[in-house]
Amino acid sequence: MFEHSKKDEKIKENIKKFEAVKNNGREFLNKIFLGSGSYLEKIIQLIGNKFSIKPTELMSYSCSELLELYNKNKVDSGKLNNRKIAFVFQANNGILHVQEGQEAREIAMTFLKDSQNKTTELKGVIANKGYAKGHVKIMSYGFENFDKLSQLIEEMQKGDVLVAETTSPELLMACKKASAILTDQGGLMSHAAIVSRELGIPCLVAMGNTTELLKNGDYVEVDANNGVIRILKKK
Repeated sequence: MFEHSKKDEKIKENIKKFEAVKNNGREFLNKIFLGSGSYLEKIIQLIGNKFSIKPTELMSYSCSELLELYNKNKVDSGKLNNRKIAFVFQANNGILHVQEGQEAREIAMTFLKDSQNKTTELKGVIANKGYAKGHVKIMSYGFENFDKLSQLIEEMQKGDVLVAETTSPELLMACKKASAILTDQGGLMSHAAIVSRELGIPCLVAMGNTTELLKNGDYVEVDANNGVIRILKKK
């Protein structure tokens, strides 16, 4: 669709409208799930007060386990501690299996095996062509530190290479500071792709585990003409 939009003004206009709907929807979801004052935080707080369980522990409960609280069944503390190490969901013949603790960590590490290699070159899908060099700034945030996002953006320097799992409206100011954008997820219609084209900066998406391979302060070369990132100097 993006390629067609280059030649068709109507498609280009509709993409703009779609982008606005998507961004507004993302902002709405953020209010529900992320940050202090979110609906999720309020619900967790209410359940925690009712059953005398810390909200931090409840965040490790599954939906079915939350419902089981009303049958006076709490999750074993040992199981919760294992989930702090790692947990993995596996589907087999339609049945969901949950692994926890060190066993789950070992399963997860098999997917990150390549991350341990001392590679100096990474590849991704070209969302916007261009070339840039800069220091890596990883934007990693979620339930636990969403309120600190503005601080992370403030710490980012003009010209840094923005690296994230994905970008969304709350990262717009970081995108404007960036000399290039790299994301683990996304495609040619993702937020990162659209914003990078508007800002005229190089962007690679669908890189898989860039947030694992790169570290804050690494000095990299982004060759978005050929879909390649080269690590010039490790932090």
